[in-house]
Amino acid sequence: FPVKWEVFLRKIFNRQCWYSMGQIKELFDYAILIADHPEHEADLQVVFDILHEVLNTSKPTVRVSGEDKPQAVVAGKLMKLTHYDIQYAIEKFHEQTGEIKNTRAYLLTILYHSREQSYLDLMNLGHRNGDF
Repeated sequence: FPVKWEVFLRKIFNRQCWYSMGQIKELFDYAILIADHPEHEADLQVVFDILHEVLNTSKPTVRVSGEDKPQAVVAGKLMKLTHYDIQYAIEKFHEQTGEIKNTRAYLLTILYHSREQSYLDLMNLGHRNGDF
């Protein structure tokens, strides 16, 4: 690579922050979440802090469900979440009655699996009710 190209690549890959908190809040419809559930404002702040941290980490892996997964895979999956998925994750977090040793890790795991789990919960409900 020419020297200018190497300098450009170094600047791109050494960035401290890929996504600002404002961009993340816009992407995941923070305003809608707050309007629909003002009682969860503190929970939402924690969730958005986790999203910001994971989406901007320079570490090659992120621990989810007790496994180190490639950061790009985790970030890609989190980027597909909707505000419904985030609300589902918060609800699941509040349903937990047992002791949680690492709440941030637990919440990240719930977020990571929330799309699939909410679908499975709906399928289960449909089967129990005889809808499917």
